[in-house]
Amino acid sequence: GKVFLQSDVLEVAEDMRSHFLNHHAFSQVDDSGLWIQSNPFPVPTEREIATFRKGGDVYRSLLTISKNNDQILCDTLNQSHKDLDI
Repeated sequence: GKVFLQSDVLEVAEDMRSHFLNHHAFSQVDDSGLWIQSNPFPVPTEREIATFRKGGDVYRSLLTISKNNDQILCDTLNQSHKDLDI
């Protein structure tokens, strides 16, 4: 599986990416450590469009989940939802 992260606030993007990368199941697709330049989805978000119109930057990161960890992550998320009574 893959996880796509995007924000127009650098600190938020860095925080999201570090939280995911601190878990052993995730790794960054691009090992350069830089942000990916283009959105992998064919349609930009409204926030993305507005940010570019204002001359701002959008920070993106694409992560992969190792195949061995897919089920572990699903079980963890399911348990978290149960614990939160969702």
